[in-house]
Amino acid sequence: MGISQESIDEIRQYSDVLRIFQAYVSLKKRGKHYLGLCPFHSEKTPSFNVNVEKKMFYCFGCQASGDHISFVQQIENLSFPEAIEEIASLLGIVVTKDESKSPLVSGDSLAIIEALSKAQDFFRQSLDTSQAKAYLEKRGLCDPMMEAFGLGYAKKEASQQLIAGGVSKKALLDAGLLID
Repeated sequence: MGISQESIDEIRQYSDVLRIFQAYVSLKKRGKHYLGLCPFHSEKTPSFNVNVEKKMFYCFGCQASGDHISFVQQIENLSFPEAIEEIASLLGIVVTKDESKSPLVSGDSLAIIEALSKAQDFFRQSLDTSQAKAYLEKRGLCDPMMEAFGLGYAKKEASQQLIAGGVSKKALLDAGLLID
């Protein structure tokens, strides 16, 4: 059972997004925007910018950006449905459930989820030992930002190492991580 589209739309269209951002960041009005210290990297001068009209944030220091929902996802490390629930709780909004949406419960689905999770862990670890990390840092991405977006690096031998780590070839194929 998932969150109803009406509840998602209510959170998306919520007008006082400043309240959500200020629950995590101390912001001061500068013109028609709000500025504060970025919660995603350490800094001494404010570079975290909130545009209330567009319901968006942007950090000029680490380039983190998004809307109020993705902000809560990143700062709390939550999935989209969890972020909707968190925002609803913060604002006192009652979230309704959609009875037609059933969770993934089949064995195949669980195997795919596990394969994707192990692959993401592997790719993140591989990033630390690759030249790709230096390239991303050169492009201005900081470690918290790479972590927030789940960035990684796929080595040529990734599928063999995932299989050796207990992930079935079928799960890798079903997840789209391997082509037969």
